Amino acid sequence: MGGYGSGRRSHKPKVEECISLDSNELSRDGCLKNGWTGSKVWSRNGTKISSIGIRATANFLHLGYRSDRYGSVAQHLRIERFSCRYGGSRAYFKCKCDRRVIKLYCVHKFFLCRECNGVFHGSKNESRWDRSLRRRTKYRRRMGGNASLEAYEIPKPKGMWWRTFYRLQEFTISAEQRAGDEFIISARRLVKVQ
Repeated sequence: MGGYGSGRRSHKPKVEECISLDSNELSRDGCLKNGWTGSKVWSRNGTKISSIGIRATANFLHLGYRSDRYGSVAQHLRIERFSCRYGGSRAYFKCKCDRRVIKLYCVHKFFLCRECNGVFHGSKNESRWDRSLRRRTKYRRRMGGNASLEAYEIPKPKGMWWRTFYRLQEFTISAEQRAGDEFIISARRLVKVQ
């Protein structure tokens, strides 16, 4: 019980693996303006994996695409706009569950919110060691962009305050120590050394 490899493992799709529509991104690109027509293409490692046709009206985004599994699919997404405090407006999608969301994900036939699709973020399946490694890599990148160097080897980036650099260096060193400790715990579980 509680040995190496135990814990939460799921074969459900994760947010990072799904194609998604982001209302902020579409609004920034001008795709939510009344009368706009175009397409959206998703690619992974330079290879096209999917595309859809999009037509925007005043309060709806009309999607049309074809898949081998479902044939021709048409979906109409309601757009709700709310004014921002300092001017302008922000667009949200209205999911079929009446939830107002910024991102919709396509797992099966339609674009739905994360809860309706039952997808979750990949970090929910991470162990403590994986989480420590991800945190360490994040801090290393913030310090100078090179995640392969140790924290004490990374030079201060031009324009970064020394105070900020030292703070990030402390965070990185503590994350490295935590990752090392978690590795030892995982290795002990693997070889069952007490």
